[in-house]
Amino acid sequence: MRFKKEAFSLIECLISFLLLSIVMVGGMAFFSYPYESVTLSVHRRAAAEIAHAKMEEIKNDGFESLPEPLPPSPGLWQGPLIINLGDLTAWQKIYVRSLSGTNAKNVQITIDWTDPASGNPEQFALDTLIKR
Repeated sequence: MRFKKEAFSLIECLISFLLLSIVMVGGMAFFSYPYESVTLSVHRRAAAEIAHAKMEEIKNDGFESLPEPLPPSPGLWQGPLIINLGDLTAWQKIYVRSLSGTNAKNVQITIDWTDPASGNPEQFALDTLIKR
């Protein structure tokens, strides 16, 4: 009885390795996007928490704590103040603008940073009205 040897040729092995490599590279790209998205979401949430905390502080201080006379246009009152959002640096700015014909002032807090993964500038802004 004679045994027949069946095996893969070198070309078949190289082609299968090439196809497996292409699939693996595609899979790596599929998993890297969610990581970048989660990181951006974490930075946005941290910026929102900082802005909300500062806004509550301003509201608790009341209308009289806002600057009078108002800062020159565009109304930058405080900032840019450097803050840390986890692993990156951000800038906080507070704007105060008067609303004509009312006893209220518009307060806006912005947090600006550059996303380290994409290099794109990002911003979170929070607005409110504070009445006398």
